[in-house]
Amino acid sequence: MASYRYITEDLKLPGHICHHMADPAFLLGQPTKAVGDALFAHHRAVEGKPTIALSTSQAICHWMNSNDERHIDTWLEVIRWLRQELDANIILIPHVQETAPKNEDRFLATEIQRRLNYDPRVVLAGGDFSASEYKAIISRCDFVVAERMHAALAGLSTGVPTLVISYSIKAEGILTDLLGGEVTKAKALISIQDFIAPGAGLARVQTSWEARSEIAQRLAATVPGARDRAKRAHELIAKACKP
Repeated sequence: MASYRYITEDLKLPGHICHHMADPAFLLGQPTKAVGDALFAHHRAVEGKPTIALSTSQAICHWMNSNDERHIDTWLEVIRWLRQELDANIILIPHVQETAPKNEDRFLATEIQRRLNYDPRVVLAGGDFSASEYKAIISRCDFVVAERMHAALAGLSTGVPTLVISYSIKAEGILTDLLGGEVTKAKALISIQDFIAPGAGLARVQTSWEARSEIAQRLAATVPGARDRAKRAHELIAKACKP
């Protein structure tokens, strides 16, 4: 609704030509169950333990002029807590894979593995996977922490409790639609500036983990409506394109 309010209230566009939609990523499918199960099993180190997907962004500090070393240190602090306190499996999701060094997520994910002395329970899903295959991996996790918005949407759209580390207003808008403003601000969202502040990132991860049942329940109630809004966008586009 944040974008809708902006264009109708701030920009004064007439409401009859504006529609509240949802990201098409809510409609992204997955491979067959057998393929999804095999992908997940391949990256989950130990069966029967919590498995957490982390989408770490190589670009986020560059975009926001934030400190790269503090960023890595915060992720290391978070991962060590997840491993030591929850005995969790960690799957690193390199959402963006390309040639630009400042945007290639495998660089950051590999550096995190290197600094953890290649902990066998911290696995990089670094294959040439499709968006659907990454969604299959993420959807089978118990919890997601994401700096990349569409990695977050893979979790949110499949009902997985997700904490988003934001760099723009869009994360707050999407999460508020799904979870409400109070839960979003207190439990499901943190800005990159706050995330890398000493102790703050880990504290928000802990709070969000403890609230995962509440977040999952809210997603179960609101994601179907988001899917309907995403479908409606395709219907309106098809209608507009008719001669």
